[in-house]
Amino acid sequence: MKTKRIFALLLAALMIVGLFAGCSKDNTKDPGKTDPGNSLIDQTKPSQTTAKYAYKADYLDLTMPDGVQYLNQICAAGTTLYASVGIQGEEITNTDPTTGETWSYYNTRLAMLTIDPDTGVCTELTNLELPEVPEGAEGSVDCYNMIGSDDGTLWMLVNVYATQYELPDDFDPNTDSKWNYPSTDINGSYLMHVAADGSTIASLDLSDTNNEDNEDGMSGNLSSFAVDAAGNLYVSDYNNIYVLDAEGNVQFKLDGSQYNGSLNRLNAQQVGVMWYNYTDDVNAADENGQYFVPIDLETKDWGEKVKLPSNVWSIFPGDDAYDFYYAYNNNIYGYAAKTDTKEKLVDWLACDVDTNNMSGYAMLSDSRVAALMQDWSTDPTTYQLIVLHRVDASEIKEKKVLTLACMYLDWNLRSMIVEYNKTNDEYRINVVDYSEYATDDDYNAGVTKLTTEIISGSVPDIFLTSNLPIDKYAAKGVIADLNTFMAGGNGLSRDYFVPQVMSALEKDGKLYELPTSFSVQTAYALSSIASQYDTWNVAAVQDAMTQLQEGATVFSNGWTKNTALSNCLSRNLSAFVDWTTGKCEFDSEAFQQLLAFCNSFPAETSDGDGAIAYASSADIAVDDAMWDSDANRITNGKQLMSTTGMYNFDSYIWNVYAIRDKITFTGYPTEDGSGSSFGLQMPMAISSVTKYPDAAWDFVCSIIKKMNTIDENNYYYGFPISQAAFDAEMTDIMTEQYQLDENGEQVDWDGDGEPDKVIRGGYETMENGERVYKDVYALTQEDIDQILGVINSTRSVYDYDQEILDIITDEVAAYFAGDKDVQTTANMIQSRVNLYVQEQR
Repeated sequence: MKTKRIFALLLAALMIVGLFAGCSKDNTKDPGKTDPGNSLIDQTKPSQTTAKYAYKADYLDLTMPDGVQYLNQICAAGTTLYASVGIQGEEITNTDPTTGETWSYYNTRLAMLTIDPDTGVCTELTNLELPEVPEGAEGSVDCYNMIGSDDGTLWMLVNVYATQYELPDDFDPNTDSKWNYPSTDINGSYLMHVAADGSTIASLDLSDTNNEDNEDGMSGNLSSFAVDAAGNLYVSDYNNIYVLDAEGNVQFKLDGSQYNGSLNRLNAQQVGVMWYNYTDDVNAADENGQYFVPIDLETKDWGEKVKLPSNVWSIFPGDDAYDFYYAYNNNIYGYAAKTDTKEKLVDWLACDVDTNNMSGYAMLSDSRVAALMQDWSTDPTTYQLIVLHRVDASEIKEKKVLTLACMYLDWNLRSMIVEYNKTNDEYRINVVDYSEYATDDDYNAGVTKLTTEIISGSVPDIFLTSNLPIDKYAAKGVIADLNTFMAGGNGLSRDYFVPQVMSALEKDGKLYELPTSFSVQTAYALSSIASQYDTWNVAAVQDAMTQLQEGATVFSNGWTKNTALSNCLSRNLSAFVDWTTGKCEFDSEAFQQLLAFCNSFPAETSDGDGAIAYASSADIAVDDAMWDSDANRITNGKQLMSTTGMYNFDSYIWNVYAIRDKITFTGYPTEDGSGSSFGLQMPMAISSVTKYPDAAWDFVCSIIKKMNTIDENNYYYGFPISQAAFDAEMTDIMTEQYQLDENGEQVDWDGDGEPDKVIRGGYETMENGERVYKDVYALTQEDIDQILGVINSTRSVYDYDQEILDIITDEVAAYFAGDKDVQTTANMIQSRVNLYVQEQR
């Protein structure tokens, strides 16, 4: 493939727009690397990621024109930013002809702003002549897609949505309603090319082009478009690709059915489609993946498709530094095909930018990156422009850096890291998200890379342990015992935390991770059955099944052999493998009983049966078996158990309240009766070899405290790990509260003479043969005791080790197929897992 790399240009696509230019290139050559031909991937060389440049942020508070209600999107052309906004229009008053009551609202009008990236000054393009709602009709004008051109001009897709009512001449809105009369929708779509001052260069009415007499007519439903360096516009309407000149004249069209995808620009001359190819032919598996399919202007046909690296879903124009740029995980990368390397050029988090509030970003032609931020928590909404410009590293104040490793960064943690880095003068947190190394063939490639780095001695300071094999790392001795920090008297002490979770987290008296909140994964059965057994193990479950009607199931009908195996193991894996000692017990009688139990489930399930698995746990459903709830099936003897998760006190209401007085939380069947497990939210660990242990502990404590603030406005994603916050939430859910108006006074919206209570949840039940929905305003002490009973009896933590599960799944297949006995299978699993554990310790 020929690639002419010139200056960087910009691309705006839908709501988020990115472009890149002017970055220096890594000239390192791989002498063993051959020409990649029509692929941009060298399968023999792993990708590399480095944060190569330092960026300094300027923060500009924007003063929007009066009446701006919302911002749709931004894009850039040259060094100018464009933003489409909705501005408050005239007040519309309506009257109810029956009651005479009136109400009013303000309509909005579409406007286009320019934003000066040097000053933040926002100016409306008053010369812009937009299509209008037809006279006598009601509706709106919107712009949902726009893109900048190299010459500073702008292409816009403008849509008109209008309705014309056929009202009589003597229509009086005070005594009559327009809804009583026929209406006609009058919609239109326009492709507009405007100059930098807002004046019109071209305006193409797509309703005129989309007619039977125009063979090149495109629909108004455009999915994407792109502009090349010559000013040609490429447009997709899902069915075809159209190429237009600057005046809006259609040059030619292509059948787009062969390559479905969004239009993107690879370099100055090449625009094409991002197309994902998938085949289930195992012999052609190498052909799966993302491709760029160029549009050839000379042949007016598709060019030779080019395979792209993993995680490249939208591309931005290349230049003399990189073949192309792309966005992934909210960062901007440059890709060089010759060395098969990707460089992380803009790391928003490293620039102390919280992308949670980012509306869009663009790269200016002078290599600055501009991001528009919105703060919806203020009234009115406030806007800020963050402009990143590349500087010498010496200009950035040096701080001591703590590296935080993760597989996907929690959104809440992202915001708190930005705040920490902005306010801490001595330390900063540098995040390495190893999910960026995932490939189409290996989702866990990032974990493999992190493990390899740890073995080589490169250990992060802090771990966000979700999706990481933290027990494996602890066995290598690289994870600190957090008990030693709490014993030191600095930060949080042990009595700060919910003790049951702390006990479950400890391994041989050592505490390797701490969460900000927790949940409980458990299961329940009818008390009349569960109470007959001292231990809810596999034998008890098998015996209990004899008391149900013929054809009854253990869990929902959607469960299969592999479903049961995965669920039971992930909630009790520590019973069979101890990473601290390296001891494995997969050849034990308990594990063989578990395999036999899983083998009693069907090998696979139909789609119909599977639908039942997703029925609500607590709702009493209709008689149609396709929608029969777990609660109904259990009470009718069709099912023994149901699984449920308690993520907070409210979830108890939604999940089990309808049958709470009939059930016992048994957990999954286990030999020691510990079948429930804790799920951890935002769990963190600290390296035992970090140079800054006190700073790492201070950071972990600060995050936990912020996520456990006792505040009526704080929303807990799970039960708070703080005992004080947990108790406060418990008291709150047991207290009936009332709805208040803006003055803090109780209200009676339903007019029954009583103040309206705050509804905490609800459930459906059957009364006199009819479905009745009931609201719950507070939990009782009996309800709380049932929840606390589950928490107090839980002694393990949800543990999903993909490597071990893969070994077990591989070996158990023959047993599930009837080709091996259970003891032989268990022995093989014991041998393989034991070898794996010893190798990893």
